[in-house]
Parts: sequence; C-alpha cells; structure tokens
Amino acid sequence: MPKYNINLTGTRSIIIETDGAGDGSMTAIGLREACPDCGSVDCERTCPKQASWDDAQEQEARLLYNAAVHGVESFLLALACLGAKVDTPKFTKALETALDQIAERYD
Repeated sequence: MPKYNINLTGTRSIIIETDGAGDGSMTAIGLREACPDCGSVDCERTCPKQASWDDAQEQEARLLYNAAVHGVESFLLALACLGAKVDTPKFTKALETALDQIAERYD
C-alpha cells in the first residue's frame, strides 16, 4: 500500500495512503483555515456559533480559501490513487506554489 508523506513549509503536511487499486485517504495538517468560533476546518455557513462572526467578508474569504484548498487536496489524492509519485521535490514545490497562490488570492 503506497504511502506518501509530504512535508510543506511551516507546520503544513499531507499524508496520503493508497490501496494500489484506485482508492485512498488523505490527512492534511495546517492547510485549511479553522473557523474562529468552533475551530473546525470543515465549518461552513452552518456553524452554530456563526452569530459571533463580526466580519462577514472575512468569513466568506475563509470559506472560499478552504474550498480552493479542498480542490487541491482532492486533485492530489486523485493523482496519488492513479499512481503518480506526489512526494517528489518538484511536485512538492508545485504544491507549495499552488497553495501560496490560493493564500495570496484570498488574503
């Protein structure tokens, strides 16, 4: 079962495990922004604590940022499940660049 450990800058990292038959799982650490109220990276517009969101525009930017990062995560997992070596230095650099561009866009 192939396993990839991708260490990015700072505290960001990704662990991907594939079964060799086209399926896999991913654990991403430090890629998406957590909800400032409940702390979940999966929190969207249904957060029970969202009434305390003072800056709706900032929250919308966080949701868009997380959606873009989720797209990159999904693409990365799909590539790994298809057998691509996603932990090479060039691939890691490309991933860093993509994530940095997303951060710049939604900062």
